Amino acid sequence: MKSPFIIKPTGTYPLWQMQAVGDTLIRDEDKREMKSASGSDPGLALVESIMKSEKSWVMYDRKTFKMVCVFGYSTEPTLKGICVWAVGTPHLFKVHREFTELTKTIRDNWLNKFGAIYNLIDLRNVAHIQWLTELGFELPPDKQVVMKDGSAFQYFYKEK
Repeated sequence: MKSPFIIKPTGTYPLWQMQAVGDTLIRDEDKREMKSASGSDPGLALVESIMKSEKSWVMYDRKTFKMVCVFGYSTEPTLKGICVWAVGTPHLFKVHREFTELTKTIRDNWLNKFGAIYNLIDLRNVAHIQWLTELGFELPPDKQVVMKDGSAFQYFYKEK
């Protein structure tokens, strides 16, 4: 069975185009999270995330060709596993079930390859917290960070 998604490396696109994606297509909750985490506008924060990533991709809905999300990962030499990130478009909610199934497969592949997955999530980003919970990530309540703008972020992780 063919995947309901098309996934292309972000390197396929010029950075100015990815900056425009961050400024215009990404969900407002993700824009707010990127601004809080980076201190930069969302478009620039997306470009910085792509440039710091070892690998990153753009996901499209195969039926409509609408963008679903941009995601990637990087490694930290002193930590086990990979630091992941993802930002979605409003279209993500229209394909949520299929997206969650695919990301379970991606999660399992990455856990087998890297041993652990982690990052921080803005506590105001309820939809992404629900998605992380569906994927079985742990969000220990004692592992929270307050950003420069005063917003609270929660550490999340999953180990093999």
